[in-house]
Amino acid sequence: MSPAKQLRVLILLLLLLPLVIVAFWERDPRPEWTDTLTVGVYPYNADDSPEVRRHLEMIDSDHFDPVEAWLTEQAARYRLPLDRPFEIRLGHRLAQAPPLPPRAGSYWQRLKWAVNLRWWHWRLATGELEPDIVLVARYSTVDGQHLDLHSIGMSSPRLGLVSLSVSERLGGLNHVMLAHELLHTVNAPDLYDSATGLPQFPNGYAAPNETPLYPQPAAEIMAGRIPVGPESARQARSLAQCLIGQRTARDIGWLH
Repeated sequence: MSPAKQLRVLILLLLLLPLVIVAFWERDPRPEWTDTLTVGVYPYNADDSPEVRRHLEMIDSDHFDPVEAWLTEQAARYRLPLDRPFEIRLGHRLAQAPPLPPRAGSYWQRLKWAVNLRWWHWRLATGELEPDIVLVARYSTVDGQHLDLHSIGMSSPRLGLVSLSVSERLGGLNHVMLAHELLHTVNAPDLYDSATGLPQFPNGYAAPNETPLYPQPAAEIMAGRIPVGPESARQARSLAQCLIGQRTARDIGWLH
């Protein structure tokens, strides 16, 4: 093999290395639910604004208790033999955080993002928490009309990047977003149509056997919206409007 050809092969291998790393990265198994999973929530000022900075200074250790309580209630519905499936704890504020994935980036751009995200997660100093799951709470000043619900959660590593608002009236929606992405980290997939945003029937419906079918009484958490008709749904604004359906319960190991 000529030196030029050897160089081309070497370059190709270097280009393919990130792909191999991502493709064969060890997937975290579905939890056994024999022990409580510790969730570390790390706040981040996503738009570097004074308003967000003031909000982050006011967040205390019980800020996410409503999310933990809701998850505990949902686990009890499925008779999970664990009193507390998740313990949500507040981590330190982040000076820097990984970006959300590019919406319309090229294959290589998304691959670069995936590799960089895993590198960031590996290097994250978690302090004394040593969490099983890391959630980056990306706070911004956007209001209800312009709130970007673009977030992501994954099970390998157990990590979520969650877009949240500092608006008080969107506090309930923040809880919905956190619970949704948290469940992604323990193997729950989305249950809505990616093109329309409508909940998938029947798995994305809270009560698929209800008569009449519409409007639905609640939102399935992994669908996030309450179906009010065959082609319409409204965003759940609080966890009181949500539940974990049987499909999600099976996916995360709460129902067999």
